[in-house]
Amino acid sequence: MAAPTRVEALDWGDFAEWFGPTWQPGEHVSIVTPTGGGKTTLAVGLLELRRYVGVLSPKGLDSTLRALRLRRLMDWPGDRKMDSILDEDERQGRVSRYLFGQTVETYEADWPKLLPVYRRALQGMFRMQGWTAYMDDLKLLCDMGLGPDATAWLISARSRGLTFVSAFQFPRRVIRTALDEPMWIFASQTRDATVIDRTAEVLGRPKAEVRGLLERTERYSWLCVGRDSTAPVRVTIPPKRS
Repeated sequence: MAAPTRVEALDWGDFAEWFGPTWQPGEHVSIVTPTGGGKTTLAVGLLELRRYVGVLSPKGLDSTLRALRLRRLMDWPGDRKMDSILDEDERQGRVSRYLFGQTVETYEADWPKLLPVYRRALQGMFRMQGWTAYMDDLKLLCDMGLGPDATAWLISARSRGLTFVSAFQFPRRVIRTALDEPMWIFASQTRDATVIDRTAEVLGRPKAEVRGLLERTERYSWLCVGRDSTAPVRVTIPPKRS
């Protein structure tokens, strides 16, 4: 019988010190938890580990996401102009973290305003390499029509050093590649069979064991699961954001 999965509990500082250099460019991350589980708090903590960040957030900026101090670009300005913007960020000693698109209501009638902007931004980040793209509420982005594009980019982006971080509540409602392609899955307390099955597959562990891990996870804490089935599962709690 296989030995039980090792679990290591780390405070956020120790976790970030380990995960920052471990998380390589092109290694995608999926964040999965029910509503109110702290997805955005975790995402902010992870994105703060990256130098070039592009955010697609059809719901706009909530108070937690504002902690990233994102600067808004209404559209992808073109690769040459974006290079100039990044050069200026470097001269000023600033990190390069941008929110793409205008603020709209989350109604279907408004989605056509954002969809072409998101496509251009993702295409530009893909061409330039080295970016981390955060897809806030992947289900909503899929509903908008970005699902096929996201599938193609998730599969091909790794070779370009483009990293996707996606957040969603129910894996059954998003593209399958959102759980098939990531190198890292962050999951919180859940009874969702899809999350349990996929996490067990990544760990190479029995589903019953993984179900027990996820059911025992405290609210707002996270299991960090990588594709190395011999590595321990890390548990951490990101700092609260005001």
